[in-house]
Amino acid sequence: MIRYLVVPILLLSASAAFAQSITRSPLGLGYSYQPSTDIDDGSEVSTQSFYVRAGLPLLREPGRFIAFTTRYEWTGYDFDGVTPGSFGALDPWDEVHALKFGLPVFWDLNEDWTLFALPSLRMNFEDGADLEDSLTGSLLAGATYQFSESLSIGPGFGIRTQLEDSTSAFPIVLIDWQISENLTLTTRPSGTFISGPGVTMNWQLSDSWRAAFGATYENTRFRLRDSNRATSEGIGEYNSIPLYAALTYQPTSNVHVGVFGGVRFANEIRLENSRGRTVLREDTDPAPFFGLNLSLHF
Repeated sequence: MIRYLVVPILLLSASAAFAQSITRSPLGLGYSYQPSTDIDDGSEVSTQSFYVRAGLPLLREPGRFIAFTTRYEWTGYDFDGVTPGSFGALDPWDEVHALKFGLPVFWDLNEDWTLFALPSLRMNFEDGADLEDSLTGSLLAGATYQFSESLSIGPGFGIRTQLEDSTSAFPIVLIDWQISENLTLTTRPSGTFISGPGVTMNWQLSDSWRAAFGATYENTRFRLRDSNRATSEGIGEYNSIPLYAALTYQPTSNVHVGVFGGVRFANEIRLENSRGRTVLREDTDPAPFFGLNLSLHF
């Protein structure tokens, strides 16, 4: 239920922020770790992730921007437990890959209105799964209106295909609000260390230091390999709502280094068969996480 309330409002944020960020930061990477947390069936799960992103502007001029973007993320899952039929006993997956390609377009109609479109292709798959069975696509489009020098809001819509699930359509909104000289509220995340839509409060502490506080929604749905012991060519899914704080340091004009930490709430882990029918679904306890990221600006 949570994802149907959160995603329609915020889904644009992560994709648009990532797309536009390459005008300033065409290369970034990061690492995060989540210690073992209890699953309701008596098992435990921990994760660690590494990502790298890159972007290449194809057209960059005043009021017009088109680019090619890509992001790769590796996530390792470690299940533990002996209760028969539990996630720990099944050990349903271990290494999961996510590869995304996007073609963001931003086009100014006049001083107030900007059109945006973001078609993308994504492959989420367990190590050894068929890539062609892991492919999904999405399109986000709409417009933003500049109400003042400090506030812009944009309505739009999204269409997304899903692995072994029906295509979804939903409304979206993008907000940028300069509350004060050093404080901003935005649905563009301050970094890319957490994938997914969200809301972030940025606080510019000095020329070199910036703090951020935010909440996001994470949804990871991926294809399992045909030799998977739990269910051949099935679907794995992990959902959560992370609350986090981050601190970024800029030692030079071209390098940004950040550390972050937080807690994931409303965690849900799911295993489905190859037809999308639920085999096992459990909630997990709130899970702490922490990590670091680096971005290069040119």
